[in-house]
Amino acid sequence: SSSRSPSLSSGINAEYGDTTLLRRIICHNVAKMLITYIPCFLVLVCIVAGQDTYNDFNNNNNNDFNNNNNNNNNYDDNNPYRQIEQMEATLSRLLEEMSELKEEVKEDNKKLRQDMYTVLTALVAGQQNFQQSSNNFQQTNFQNPFQQDLLDMIKGEGDLEEDVREMVEDVTRYQEEYREDMKEQQQYRYNMENYFREMQYQQDMLRAQVDYIANMTTARRDEIRLISQHKLAWQNFTTNEANYPDFAVDGIFTLSTDEAVNPVAVSGSLNTRNQVLMVDLGATFKIHTVKIWNRLSDRQGDAIGVYVYANHTLLGAMVEVKKMYSFRASDEVYSSNVYMKQSLESGLTALEIQVFGCGPYQQQGEPHN
Repeated sequence: SSSRSPSLSSGINAEYGDTTLLRRIICHNVAKMLITYIPCFLVLVCIVAGQDTYNDFNNNNNNDFNNNNNNNNNYDDNNPYRQIEQMEATLSRLLEEMSELKEEVKEDNKKLRQDMYTVLTALVAGQQNFQQSSNNFQQTNFQNPFQQDLLDMIKGEGDLEEDVREMVEDVTRYQEEYREDMKEQQQYRYNMENYFREMQYQQDMLRAQVDYIANMTTARRDEIRLISQHKLAWQNFTTNEANYPDFAVDGIFTLSTDEAVNPVAVSGSLNTRNQVLMVDLGATFKIHTVKIWNRLSDRQGDAIGVYVYANHTLLGAMVEVKKMYSFRASDEVYSSNVYMKQSLESGLTALEIQVFGCGPYQQQGEPHN
């Protein structure tokens, strides 16, 4: 009851005290034993002592009869009758003390019965309160089998010892499972730490590779190179349906005058104006230099009066006949196309257009991803 109802046991201990109640119970049992066995023991001692004395007296009666007659009026404390009288007086005194002790024991027993009645009354009240708490506890909807076993044990159903043993086994099993789970969690944590370290290493390696590629890309983007070869080309008129604008970016330009081997792009005729030959770079580049190779066979003079543009920025003009014209752009010329425009009433021809620059860029000065 004390393990199930701490409040009841603590209340009884506070009011009566466990030590006082135990002392009274011990005194009661000791007194009961004394009352029951000590008188019998004393009577037995007296009988045995008296029998021994009587036997000694009969054995010495004939030998000492005359002496006893002579000393009849003067016997001393060694006389057996005197000893018997003393023992009877001692026995009477002990019986009186036992009677007094018996009365005290009766009073203590009465007090003890009253105390036990009070304690039992409190126990009954506590049992009723515990039963009410158990009923309230029973009304709870249990989902855990361990809690249901605990409820059955409190209600008194089944074998309490068996229930406790099963609960101890369950707790032991739960502890083992918990230890196994902790070991698995530690192993999982160890594996995750290794995995994170490996991921960190891979991330560092990847970052190093990205930085390397970025540096290479930056170096490649900043490198001045040919950016016009095999790009899209357009002209507003194609002569003889044979001198296409793609010949201006095909990468073939030699000193041969055989245009079957060294084809050229031709736009317009002698009496046309505003002929255009354009190269689409495909993205925004920083323009460094534009080289234009002139036709070698005939009509080399068609190059005079041609202006070279990067978007809307004028790079230069052709004012004399040359085999190759080179136009250097300023430091901040960004363009997605380069074109030639004839300002005179003449055709437009070119053996090769070479655009050198760096990039690409999303906008002016911004690198293209």
